[in-house]
Amino acid sequence: MKRNNFYVTYGTQPGIYIDKERIEQDVPFEKFGTYRSAQFFMMDKEMVMYHDYTNQGFRYIRGIDNVYDSIAYIDGSYNKESDCYGLGIVFQYSHGIEEFSEGDSDSRFGMRHITGQLMAAIKAVTYAVLVGCKSITLVYDYIGVEKFATGEWRANQPWTEEYQMAMAEAALVININFVKVNKNSGIIGYDRADMLAKRGRLLIN
Repeated sequence: MKRNNFYVTYGTQPGIYIDKERIEQDVPFEKFGTYRSAQFFMMDKEMVMYHDYTNQGFRYIRGIDNVYDSIAYIDGSYNKESDCYGLGIVFQYSHGIEEFSEGDSDSRFGMRHITGQLMAAIKAVTYAVLVGCKSITLVYDYIGVEKFATGEWRANQPWTEEYQMAMAEAALVININFVKVNKNSGIIGYDRADMLAKRGRLLIN
């Protein structure tokens, strides 16, 4: 299997690419063997990346304007044999990138991987508030993350009711934006969250 390289670009539109051909001519870049090392490099240089959501390759634009903005790629996973869910979060803000991978044997009222997605949304928003962010953009593939939070979908189960209430309370202190992407969109941050969610369900004792 061919191993990917990761290219970190400089300038007014810093980002991470796996296809060097997509980097514009004369744009300086550094090459790394792993996505994590590319992330650490961006953190060291205080560079912030933010996907443009067009799903055209892996291009990023600078979209976090100040220390109060944040973005979180979130996903959930479920293991049918163990009845365990996992959540994954890639959280980006002006101070760098944080990653979260957790799991539990309680799939919350039989909602399986949806449990992980909703738990990831709550955790990401809560963390954004704790570190002082005034806004957060959640990037996800399950539309219920937004529909339940905004009340557009009626919460008919105990867990969706809990989620709806938690997000409504959070919305009083932080501006929450929602962006849905396709499962196989090719967005690096989201793919990383998906991997973290799968890892999370394996971390349960």
